[in-house]
Amino acid sequence: MRKLSASRWAWEALRRNAEYRRDAADRPEGELEIREACRGIKLIRPRIDQTLAERWGLAFMPDPNLNALEAELFWSDQVYPRKLTVQVSPRQPGEVCEFFERTTAICRITHFTDRVGREQFVLKTDSCAVQVRCEGLSLVSGAPVRMSVMFSQLEQIEHKLKLLERALGLYGEPAPVEKPVWRRDSLALRNAIIALDCIEAGLSQYECARIVYGAEHAEADWKAPGGALKSEIKRAFRKGVYLRDGGYRDLLESPQTRRRAA
Repeated sequence: MRKLSASRWAWEALRRNAEYRRDAADRPEGELEIREACRGIKLIRPRIDQTLAERWGLAFMPDPNLNALEAELFWSDQVYPRKLTVQVSPRQPGEVCEFFERTTAICRITHFTDRVGREQFVLKTDSCAVQVRCEGLSLVSGAPVRMSVMFSQLEQIEHKLKLLERALGLYGEPAPVEKPVWRRDSLALRNAIIALDCIEAGLSQYECARIVYGAEHAEADWKAPGGALKSEIKRAFRKGVYLRDGGYRDLLESPQTRRRAA
């Protein structure tokens, strides 16, 4: 979970929203056509308009019982415009699409086509996922095509490079085993999600602190005046509720906007 992108943490907050869970439970049966193209590649196409999903910023409504690495998750362009983009163009005889060959060798891929024919796909491993927007030709027409990464706006290059690095990391050489290290922003998001689960379970902030920091540290901090852990847990509770109740959209926008969720 420490490698989750902000867009996947946004899902962890949204799937804990009671109203979203009710909407997801009311989805018409068979609203999506889902089929396996081949091993490791899934194709999804909606049979009906996804108006309710769009309200939540989604292309369709994933199962809220599935976590950020299990769910078939596609954010809409309206709430998450800064996706990695690939240009799909004709592939010449004998030419190899390295992007396709390398990703299909190691990633699970879910391809989504919306009601007007726009295509996206998600590259997924056991530790991270990347949502990719397609431009140009269709990937599912049967014609030979190749993909190349696009950078459409200069102000988005830094973010795109981070996405590309994440995508390349999906199929790069295995990294040496390292002790897991949480980034400060990811740790804060993790604690906010834990706080939401504690709220749902009816646990107190102190009980949440015991889960997050361990019983010994929590007890010592709670006895001390102005304990730092107590303040951290209070912030986690506030942040969790904010993200669950709509603030998750901030995680999908610019880093400047995202600071409002801090």
